[in-house]
This record gives sequence, C-alpha cells and structure tokens, in this order.
Amino acid sequence: MKIAISANKAWNIANFRAGLIRALQKAGYQVVALAPPDDHVSQLKSIGCRFVPVPMDNKGTNPVADAALFLRYYRILRREKPRAFLGYTIKPNIYG
Repeated sequence: MKIAISANKAWNIANFRAGLIRALQKAGYQVVALAPPDDHVSQLKSIGCRFVPVPMDNKGTNPVADAALFLRYYRILRREKPRAFLGYTIKPNIYG
C-alpha cells in the first residue's frame, strides 16, 4: 500500500516527517513525498522515500496558478493512487 505525504518544501518533509516515513515503511507502506524540489530531495531518497516534484508558489494567491496546482495534484494522486494523503502545509491541504 502507498501513502502520499505532501508539504510546501521537501525540507519540511525531510526535517519533520522522517520519523513518520520510517515508521510507515516499517509497517509495510510505500511512502511517496510530494513537494517542490530543493536540496533535501536526496535526504528523502536516502531513507527510501520516492519523491515526486510538485512545483508551487508557496506564498502566491494567483487563482490561475492555484487552479494549475490543483490539476497537478489531481493528476499525481490519480496516477499514484495512494491509500492515504497526508498534507502538512496550507496549499497541500487545500489542493491535495
């Protein structure tokens, strides 16, 4: 089974959710991290987490950009088919 974890930066997932990722993997789940790519992607991959880049403007309020973000999440989640989605910041929670 697969679980998707998303935040507005890969840094957030790597620094605050690494323990959760390890626990989920130990329980038999495949974990997929969804976030804009940054310097911490390699850290996520090193703990066995698959990374899927999701470009987003973290602070923007442009409705067109937000609609595009919704479509990106829709496509990714439809393709990945996770059993659960864990969003940890505002935009992943709204659009994921």
